Amino acid sequence: MGAEVTDQFTSPGIWSADLTPSPRSDAISSAGKHHAERQTLDSGPGSRSAVSVACTGCRSRHLKCDGQRPCSRCSSEAIDCSYIKSRRGWKGPRIKSGNAGFMPSISMSSKFDSNNPQEVKHLNRQYGGSGATCSAPTHTPLLSLSPQIDTSVLDTSNVTTETLAMSPDGRFSLDFIGPTQSHGQIVLQPPPPAQLLMDTTSHGLVNAFYTFFYAAHPFVLPRSQLLDLLRSQDKGHLELALQFIGSFYVVGANSEELRYALQHSLSRVNVSKDAFYVQSMLLLAIGLHMADHEPESANVMYAAIDVALNIGMNRRHFGTTNGGVGTLLEECLRRTWWEVYVCDGMFAGVNPVYNLRLKEVSTDVPLPIEDNEYFQGCILSEAKTFDDYEESVFETDEIVFSSGTYRIDAIRVVQQVLTATRANPIDQNALDMADTHLANWALHLPDCKKKIINREAMVDEVLFEAHMIIAACSILLHRPRSDLSHEDVREVKTCVNTGPMGIASNYTDMHTAKAMRAAMDICVLIKMPCPLAKHSPFFTCAITMAAVCYLSYWSFIATEEGDNLIKEHIRLNIGSLKTLAGVMPIAKTVLGQVKGVAQELFQSRKALKNLYFGAVTREEILQGMIEEVPHSGSMPAMTLPSWDVGFANGS
Repeated sequence: MGAEVTDQFTSPGIWSADLTPSPRSDAISSAGKHHAERQTLDSGPGSRSAVSVACTGCRSRHLKCDGQRPCSRCSSEAIDCSYIKSRRGWKGPRIKSGNAGFMPSISMSSKFDSNNPQEVKHLNRQYGGSGATCSAPTHTPLLSLSPQIDTSVLDTSNVTTETLAMSPDGRFSLDFIGPTQSHGQIVLQPPPPAQLLMDTTSHGLVNAFYTFFYAAHPFVLPRSQLLDLLRSQDKGHLELALQFIGSFYVVGANSEELRYALQHSLSRVNVSKDAFYVQSMLLLAIGLHMADHEPESANVMYAAIDVALNIGMNRRHFGTTNGGVGTLLEECLRRTWWEVYVCDGMFAGVNPVYNLRLKEVSTDVPLPIEDNEYFQGCILSEAKTFDDYEESVFETDEIVFSSGTYRIDAIRVVQQVLTATRANPIDQNALDMADTHLANWALHLPDCKKKIINREAMVDEVLFEAHMIIAACSILLHRPRSDLSHEDVREVKTCVNTGPMGIASNYTDMHTAKAMRAAMDICVLIKMPCPLAKHSPFFTCAITMAAVCYLSYWSFIATEEGDNLIKEHIRLNIGSLKTLAGVMPIAKTVLGQVKGVAQELFQSRKALKNLYFGAVTREEILQGMIEEVPHSGSMPAMTLPSWDVGFANGS
């Protein structure tokens, strides 16, 4: 007596950033309740009812919850009891055990002792030690769970047949294969292409994390190895951290509730402050940045750095002691430290309440290997050090380092630029040194690393981020010393942490040209054949920096040709922010600021055009005003520079 679900709804608003459930998800949820009730009635009086939802406290500790409000466990411990509202759809037939062969499992001892040679040897075999046989995975398994892990956090029992779908804004959706009745059995039929349901279950959120976020910030373990870790160790906060980040990419997911659940899990008294704790803190800091909570994200980032330094993650021996030698886990620990290092520089560049913490901290941690080796679980190459990187320029043969290495070096440029531009008094030598470092990064980049897209048309997201950082650095360095007006764009406050503006310089023309060149480089990155949502969340701020440059430049360009070119770039920036605004609130905030400035400039330029009728440049207007002023003595009349707007078009 299967129930037939007839879909009568149109698209559930996949362009909307609204986190309320769509009508279609309500309908599916209703059908799911029907299905659950029928199962309970058919199960007989002797069956035991299962609790369909657990509170965040029990969930984070992998404990059974009675589902009461508040639950008995939280009541007895006198702690807050809160629930994350479930939006799961109809539960289809469970995956048969015969499919288990497609789910490779890597077990990990729940009490790993790095000082035990036998356990280290066992871990080496499990996590891609030097003796491991490496091959690219031919099948990406569904999330497989053992009884030790709370299936309410990472649940796949309701997964039927799903296909990844991408909306124009780059957000994640799953085609829902709805149930119909055929000969008394439930069969699967695809819905019309426009009818998509966003999977807000924990499975869908983790899937979204690995689909959209992971390639740009690949520091946690690859999916299958991470799930094995979560099966064997109590790392509920890391599960919630992945879901929190994934929730930004899934329409209908409640990021705020997941944020509170994650913070609750991290604040437990008995939580182990290890490398996985640092990973969760990093993800929380990035998520808070995405949610436009800049002060909170800065505080969490500071706390993550403190823990990382306290446990010695900045030292080489930390990875080998806690992860073994030549293992995937050791590489994961190295990557976690370097992600802390990178995020410290990123936050300092875009968050006005954040200050650099790691510039003067010494580290001897080896550099990360290439991402494809890490993703496949193969540690084939020997990790290089920064000494190797610094000395490579003097080698006869060109040495190519991993994309992650060039991203780390880009952060060192950020450190130099921020230190030089925010010094009081300004040190011209420091500014010149920062500019030299910027130039050297690009000049010594191997040819293969100048190409962000490979032959398979895949974007190297880490290398993309490195180029993004360098372009943003150039804007941070040159815009304060250029002719790009700060007053015209003062209302754009989010993502623009420029420090002091109007720094005196004898080469304002050159600094203006360099800042605009960097803004154009960011526009080139925008046009890459890849969904914007797959880039680092910090790309939103890079787009904002480019928009500010173009808006400032637009304020004093009045020729018809230059006006059209600048307007097209501004439209590109605004369109990109509009797309990302459907993913993260910070993009929505800065979109409003940029559009407000653009509208004001457009109206003022329109009025100016009506006043002067012809294509009169601002330089000509000002030159006329200057010539009317009587000159004293033999001082020659001032002559304004002749602006060539050709670089705005890439020439």
